[in-house]
Amino acid sequence: PGSAFDLSVSCYDPDGNIASISASGEPFLLQNNAATYTVNNISAGNKSIDINWNTTAAQARTTPYLFCVRYADVYGTNIFNTDLTFTITIGTATGINFLEADQQLQSVYPNPSQESFNVDIKSDKTQNAELVLMNMIGQDVQKTTVSLSAGNNIINIRHKYLTPGKYILKMTTNGKSMESLPLEIN
Repeated sequence: PGSAFDLSVSCYDPDGNIASISASGEPFLLQNNAATYTVNNISAGNKSIDINWNTTAAQARTTPYLFCVRYADVYGTNIFNTDLTFTITIGTATGINFLEADQQLQSVYPNPSQESFNVDIKSDKTQNAELVLMNMIGQDVQKTTVSLSAGNNIINIRHKYLTPGKYILKMTTNGKSMESLPLEIN
């Protein structure tokens, strides 16, 4: 608490298609002292985003703050999104963890989603996991307990009663929050 958090993310589309970059998540929605971001339009497909947050003692907590940076590449009538999900813990020290590509929670698709989506999970053993869908202010809106087999698992989740918007899908095993991915519901 009391320290400045600064992060810059740059994305480049080598074929020069129109692209955009944005950030979303709880740090940007706080009533007091919210995080801010600035988009830098270097060229049509070359973008960067600067994220700034001057944290305060009132924002310290044991639960991490989640946020996502989305790079969208327009190709004809198609839009391809690349999402980077981050967690920030504000406590005795402020830090950031990038969720590595070799994580168990591989992907969520289709994204954006209507009525249901699939979750691709890689597990090194047979175990139970809880999949929690959270809104952008960190509230749990849907929980699903799943049994995973060793290897790749595809889990279908129905959500037809949820409000359209941006969400975070979080996976918990053995009572510990493990990984998360962004999800948009239409």
